Amino acid sequence: MTSAPAQERFGASEPVRGVLYRDMMLESGATVEVPWGTVPMVEADLVLEIGDSAVNWATSPQEVMENIRSVRPFIELPDLALASGEPMTAETITAMGVGARRGVLGAEIPVEDVAALTTALAEMQVTLRDGAGETVVSAPGTAVLGHPAETVLWLHEAGVTFKAGDLVSVGSFGPLVPPSKLSGGARVVYEGLPGDPEVSVLFAPTS
Repeated sequence: MTSAPAQERFGASEPVRGVLYRDMMLESGATVEVPWGTVPMVEADLVLEIGDSAVNWATSPQEVMENIRSVRPFIELPDLALASGEPMTAETITAMGVGARRGVLGAEIPVEDVAALTTALAEMQVTLRDGAGETVVSAPGTAVLGHPAETVLWLHEAGVTFKAGDLVSVGSFGPLVPPSKLSGGARVVYEGLPGDPEVSVLFAPTS
């Protein structure tokens, strides 16, 4: 719920947060069995790797980026584990740990030119394509709280203290999509970041 439309949809006044654990994380190109949960979904996301705990004193996106070691393309694979008819609210989403189940990480993009990358993150276009290459979701970098680095500021304000090496999932660029609508796989491309990086995942039926 890092966008105003999502907050309005669920009757929330701010985002919600959960925790992704180390063993949930896979590398780009991984094959994931479907379903990986009760209500599996696919989310075009992005990860910021904290480089310095000084990020806890940042007050702007650029100050956040001064303390980020790398940016990583990321597909989150949440499970919206609610029974049919159960209300989807900020409270129920928080209670399920924001659906954290799996995530697929792309290659690191080192932060070298802070100002340029701060601008690129706002101006990039994030596109989720299905296994056939068709565009399913496309959204600008500003879709997440106006700038992806704002997620770090919001989390710190909400009580999170960061340390070097922490990975921060910034939130969804556009709506979540069920894997059944993605023709056997998903690829997210970040047009405008250095090299137009991407991350991908393949889906396989549960054996």
